[in-house]
Amino acid sequence: MRPRPCLTNELISPQPWWAQCTQRPGFYDSLHYLSSSLDNIEKLLSKGEVAGMAIAIVKNGRVQRTKSFGWRNAALKTQIGNDTIFEVASLSKPVVAYGVLQLVDRRLIGIDDPASKYIDSPELRDDTRWKTLTIMMLLDHTSGLPNELRPGERLSFSFTPGTRFSYSGIGFLFLQQIVEKVTRLSFEQYMETAIFKPLHMTSSSFVWRDDYDTRKANGHDNIGRPTAIRKPMVPKAPSSLHTSAADYARLLAAVLGRSGLSASRWKAMVTPQIPVQQDCVVCISKAAGQLSSAVEWGLGWGLEKTDHGSYVFHWGENNGDFQAFVEGDPSTQTGIVILTNSGNGFSIVPAIVQQIFPGKHEAFTWMGYDSYDSPFKTVLRRILAEGPEKVLSGADPQLSELQWNRIGYNLVARSKAREAIEVFEHNVSLHPKSSNVYDSLAEAYAAAGRTTEAIESYRRSLVLDPDNDNARQMIKKLQNSNAILQQMRGRWLGGMKLIDGRALTVAVNAVSTGKVETVLWPKNGREVDI
Repeated sequence: MRPRPCLTNELISPQPWWAQCTQRPGFYDSLHYLSSSLDNIEKLLSKGEVAGMAIAIVKNGRVQRTKSFGWRNAALKTQIGNDTIFEVASLSKPVVAYGVLQLVDRRLIGIDDPASKYIDSPELRDDTRWKTLTIMMLLDHTSGLPNELRPGERLSFSFTPGTRFSYSGIGFLFLQQIVEKVTRLSFEQYMETAIFKPLHMTSSSFVWRDDYDTRKANGHDNIGRPTAIRKPMVPKAPSSLHTSAADYARLLAAVLGRSGLSASRWKAMVTPQIPVQQDCVVCISKAAGQLSSAVEWGLGWGLEKTDHGSYVFHWGENNGDFQAFVEGDPSTQTGIVILTNSGNGFSIVPAIVQQIFPGKHEAFTWMGYDSYDSPFKTVLRRILAEGPEKVLSGADPQLSELQWNRIGYNLVARSKAREAIEVFEHNVSLHPKSSNVYDSLAEAYAAAGRTTEAIESYRRSLVLDPDNDNARQMIKKLQNSNAILQQMRGRWLGGMKLIDGRALTVAVNAVSTGKVETVLWPKNGREVDI
């Protein structure tokens, strides 16, 4: 048994709590942690611009404590409670994997059976690789299939199934079809029967429930604006699970406690099946690269090795306004569930996880999200507080081209077009041979109504990258909008009378569509053309 470390009341402190102790680090009294850290977590929410969060702790294979923080809807100041419902996005996948592996235990399917034994795919059936795609490959993301399909895309294999890792939501849609085929139940009915009822997950569903109307949190984008409530009526195995922190912790407790599966099936679930590439999650368009030494994949779960232990983990994000994370130590049956209703949730998740599972977590590096105190986030906060002139005139922060662009777009989203233009212009000065930075600067110029400069910037982008179709299309749209405005101006100056002696306000938005969307134009003394 691991010695119990000493406790600290500080969530974030210059010296981590485990560095203050003489004992070996490990999972400490989480009841004390959640009771004593309220102020610190709320400060962290503020620093990370995270609207709200719910946390659940699993200890010794049981849900020990849940705690909620922040707002269900930041604009309305409605608080998150322990029964608040979140979208948990890809945290759906470990739940689905748990249900699929139960079917393997019941011998309704075989782990090495080809998917084609149970379902058909009109788009893949003529590819010989379709017959080689197994259920295990769908579970460990070695299917060679994309994560999702964009409109107009056709489903196809990007590499031979079973040869390497590339995260795939499409694979879990196939698993959903297999579940329905062999159980003769709807996917939601099976998950309710096999998972939710036995584990007393009374708040969980892959489809909308009436009680969610008063319980679900609004998502919030990365500048803190609440987004509309989504109500999924059709289940999607990769991403549509709605649940509470306490409910998901019950699933985690079952997984860590080895319940619901045979010993051999449980071992296969938490045994590395495939290493991941160090620099990508969805890797269908990349050649095989350097493999991670710390992150691998089991069946439905990510597996992480650290200096202090080995863990199962998963993360999820929906639409940039919900982010969720789960991690557990099978050897001690301890874990944590963190659900947020914010596009900034992952900026503070590592700081909280490290208080439970100390040490460096390469999983967060692999996932690719910025910490709240990263150089990127720090520069953004300084620009918002001090203005770009002061920040950009000092010592140049060492940010990449992509990071400067992200800061610029963040400012555009906050309706700070002037500040965004200064940041994009700075990025152009740093990377004058990049087509992308000119394209982004053009977008900011257009948002500010500086059409001539936008067209010129798009032209420079096109010179640097003749294949930039977006720049070519935007030049045409902006030129057309200019022509429309000139025609309107000519009509107005050509003798149209003011209505009631006052000029009409003419609202024009030609940035995204290239056309006048709303115009009130005098037709006569009493009417306007719309």
